[in-house]
Amino acid sequence: MSAPSNLEVPGALWNAQRNQWELPPGNGNPQLARWNVAAHRWEAVEAPSIALTLIVSALFGIFGIIPAIIHSNAASRLGMPTGKYWGTFAICMLISLGLYASLIA
Repeated sequence: MSAPSNLEVPGALWNAQRNQWELPPGNGNPQLARWNVAAHRWEAVEAPSIALTLIVSALFGIFGIIPAIIHSNAASRLGMPTGKYWGTFAICMLISLGLYASLIA
């Protein structure tokens, strides 16, 4: 796929695999950035927070897998690591199971 010819994105390179414009790293550029067409500027792209996964996993146990899946997929689409969502879910589940076991025993 070739780069869209109707977009002017200063200093960017077209990444055909991701089908998006990207800034080359270095010179103060963030590793991941998105071109905001309305504001006509680059904005840093951040991975989703682990807060929702932590809260839902701590309060509702196994249902914490839902935000873990959603946020890990979003991070994966951005090319970011996904382990922190699964680690948060696993740690919360282990703590919850330990608490349940201590209440039963």
